[in-house]
Amino acid sequence: VYNEAEKAYAEVISSCNRMTENSINENITDKADYITVFNSLSWDRTAVIELENGYNSVYDEFGNKLLVQNTGDKKIAYVKVPSVGCKSFRLEKTNTEAVQKIDKVQEEYVLENNLIKAVFDKKGYLVSFYDKAAGYEALVKPSNVFKMYKDMPLLFDAWDIDEFYEKQEVALSDECEIFFEYVGEIETALTIKRRINKSF
Repeated sequence: VYNEAEKAYAEVISSCNRMTENSINENITDKADYITVFNSLSWDRTAVIELENGYNSVYDEFGNKLLVQNTGDKKIAYVKVPSVGCKSFRLEKTNTEAVQKIDKVQEEYVLENNLIKAVFDKKGYLVSFYDKAAGYEALVKPSNVFKMYKDMPLLFDAWDIDEFYEKQEVALSDECEIFFEYVGEIETALTIKRRINKSF
């Protein structure tokens, strides 16, 4: 029965891939300097797309310039796509300034948008995760705390985790390096780097 099921699923997947490819080829624009974005969901959505081949400006069908941001060595754009549909956007190669990195603010690192606010302390612990819409603080104590324990099971060492494992916690240092990879209106990335023995 497994052999029959795998064969049937393989045929279904292959057929779906062919239909998807045909649909995409019928809807993408053949104009140079354009990108077509598809939305398979049943509602309009905004999406972050990555720009390639040196393009760094994006325009919608009305000629409006869309938001573009540097993220390290990549450039991303924020686009709106209709439900169960697609939309093409015009690309340009223009000069744009790199996003400036920022440092810590009052011994805290903050990731925030219109929905949530996440605050990390100087140890890299998540000390606040606030839902703005609900007016709700999700944390009662620091989160993002890395813990490690000795694994010394009495039997079946391939899969058992014995109930006393928490009594064998390995002491870890709070020292860490924290920095913003990039900061922008579309995305912001915060990196927390720790050392555990010889591993990072």
